[in-house]
Amino acid sequence: FFSSRRRHTRYIGDWSSDVCSSDLIDPATVVAPEERAQIAGRAMVVHKYKPLMIEAVVRGYIIGSGWSDYQKTGAVCGIKLPAGLKQAEKLAQPIFTPASKAPAGHHDENITYDEAVATVGAKHAAQVKEVSIRLYKEAATFAATRGIIIADTKFEFGEDANGKDRKSTRLNS
Repeated sequence: FFSSRRRHTRYIGDWSSDVCSSDLIDPATVVAPEERAQIAGRAMVVHKYKPLMIEAVVRGYIIGSGWSDYQKTGAVCGIKLPAGLKQAEKLAQPIFTPASKAPAGHHDENITYDEAVATVGAKHAAQVKEVSIRLYKEAATFAATRGIIIADTKFEFGEDANGKDRKSTRLNS
């Protein structure tokens, strides 16, 4: 399991690098040359970032908690959707539906874009939204060529110690 998870994480990090940088570091750069063979294909090293306190959820289909919200209000995270959608129906365009970052052991809660702006600021919220939708579209397009549907996905982002770089810390989960 862990070997395949490492391969998947490295693949996603490499694949998404033209959209945003990831938190992955080449493990060979942090060990002595004579130790590199021991860790080849067996280790991951990541940068430590301060997390942006929102979950970046993108939905291409109306399912899960988005479906529940839609049934109650006709909207998901404040985004009004057309009437009459069916469960698991593909949306005309993917939508950015942020969530709060809940403490460990609790569930994240869907929030509006305005609440995301209040949490991380307008600039961060706009960047996270743009990058998340782009990543989702590219992943969904690639997955479709393999017969896989990505209904929705969640990304997490953080920033380095200088507060400048927003890095993807979790992709396509």
